[in-house]
Amino acid sequence: MDPGDLADPDAVLAALDRVTFLVSLELRHSDVTQRADVVFPVAPAAAKSGTYLNWEAAHAASLPHCRIVQIPICGCSMRWPTKWVSASDCPTSRPPATS
Repeated sequence: MDPGDLADPDAVLAALDRVTFLVSLELRHSDVTQRADVVFPVAPAAAKSGTYLNWEAAHAASLPHCRIVQIPICGCSMRWPTKWVSASDCPTSRPPATS
């Protein structure tokens, strides 16, 4: 989210300053990440593959130009350990494999 894209960026930044805890999912440093308590990086479009609608509403295919391993964060925040040894210690939202 870029507050500059909204009608009143100053009001948005003031509202962000008033929250007690702010989590940001961002590609790069911004006014939001500057205020965030926790910042999670997201993969850029160049690292993802798939089909999407472009600005002309036409289907466009995308192949990854680089490989970035993404760890799912939705649904696991309440189970995070207090200290991680590495990023791979984050639990996934998938159920454990059964033998």
